Amino acid sequence: MILMRAALSKLFPQYDTVLSLDVDTIINENISDLWNLDISEYYLAAVKEPCKSTNNFISINMGVALINLKKMRDDHKDDEIIKTLNEKEYNYPEQDCISELCQGAILELNPEYNINNWADLEQVKHRKIHHFAAVKDWQDNPLVKRYSNIPFTNIKRNQHFNFKLDVIIPAYNDVKGLERTLNSVYYPEHSDWVRITVVNDCSTESYKEIEKKYPYVNFITLTKNGGPGRARNKGRKYTNNPYIMFVDCGDIIYSKWSFYEIFDTIVNYTMLDMYQWPWINGEWYTISADNSVCTPGLVYKREFLDDYNIWYCEEPAGSYSNEDIGFNHTCKAVIKHMELYDKSKHLQFFETPIYKMIYDKNSLTHKDNSYMIVKQIPGLVTNAIHCIKQCEAAQLDEEVILEELNTFFVELYKNYLNCQKKKTPLLEEHFKTIQKFYNEVYKKYENEPRNEFYQSMVCGFRMKELLKLNVRPNIRRFINSLRENI
Repeated sequence: MILMRAALSKLFPQYDTVLSLDVDTIINENISDLWNLDISEYYLAAVKEPCKSTNNFISINMGVALINLKKMRDDHKDDEIIKTLNEKEYNYPEQDCISELCQGAILELNPEYNINNWADLEQVKHRKIHHFAAVKDWQDNPLVKRYSNIPFTNIKRNQHFNFKLDVIIPAYNDVKGLERTLNSVYYPEHSDWVRITVVNDCSTESYKEIEKKYPYVNFITLTKNGGPGRARNKGRKYTNNPYIMFVDCGDIIYSKWSFYEIFDTIVNYTMLDMYQWPWINGEWYTISADNSVCTPGLVYKREFLDDYNIWYCEEPAGSYSNEDIGFNHTCKAVIKHMELYDKSKHLQFFETPIYKMIYDKNSLTHKDNSYMIVKQIPGLVTNAIHCIKQCEAAQLDEEVILEELNTFFVELYKNYLNCQKKKTPLLEEHFKTIQKFYNEVYKKYENEPRNEFYQSMVCGFRMKELLKLNVRPNIRRFINSLRENI
């Protein structure tokens, strides 16, 4: 079947040009600009395989090829290719043969037209055609499953050219904070591509006056309080724009121009599934680093979240804190898996700050000294368990799961040492909380051959923080104590 491509000019004498696609390709974005390419002086246009090419020789991947059948016939190049294939052996018959015989008349396409494990993807910004070349079980990839078992007429075309954004704001008993947030995101001139949805998490305070003041904002009122994670999930289910941004009640988008930054970034980098910008901490007046998993103001591609079934934790303990940490850990774990799988970029950090976290001196985290032990750490454990179970359900590579597992575990161990140093009365309660994490997810992977490597690797990254606590960290002894006290 592959060799048929060598004879396309004879099989389709009525056509001057054809686009040949392997069966293991997905057309993920609009490719109509291919028809505007002038290939009158070329036999074909295709993407180069860098590992097989040299300065003087272009080796192409035939999984996606725009072929000039007329020139093939006029120059009798098709006869030459067929004759050579009958006389000479190649590793990849028609691909290697066409690369050899068409040298000097091959138009090199941008790798975005053939995203595969061999393409040079350093500068790729768009994923127009994804090619699962030599990938085992490629039919099980979520990108492929998205189009499986769907009636052809129901498939949405060119969905990435719809750049509309849903801004989802969970709100609970904070009228003043909500008004501050809406003032920073509410611009009627943006209403054609930015839709704002406020999820009232069963507040006892009334938001009626705010609803009147912002007519372009959608308000959803929940009948039962479930925490910000559940509110964000409800907002996501209620909305349907291709891109999503969650903004915490009380925080602000830095300026009106931040939305133009978001829009321009999405338009120019459609290949990404997550977009990350620096955020400003209103308490310490600092700008975040690019590797922070706690980053607020991220923009997510909706179909990425849907494909891998990524949701905020809704368990009661999860509503105390750290829903965003659990959620973003899952997102970034999935992206690590995807980048291992297709060798391309799915998350990028951009340099312009767009989000400001506002310091609230009356918040629970600042008023209650026992908050860390009573709520924050149980919330972290609940969200960590939720993250690992979502990673398992998404069938991520085991090495990715082991790295996330140990990242959470070392963070919990650091918190425990900190409480030990401060002689916290609730140290035993904290130990039991970590034990829950050990029992529910860590124990299963404890004896996996690669687990010790990832445990050591994460500990090495965090060693400076651990040593600052003026204790001698010994994570293996700590694990033994968790095991012995079950």
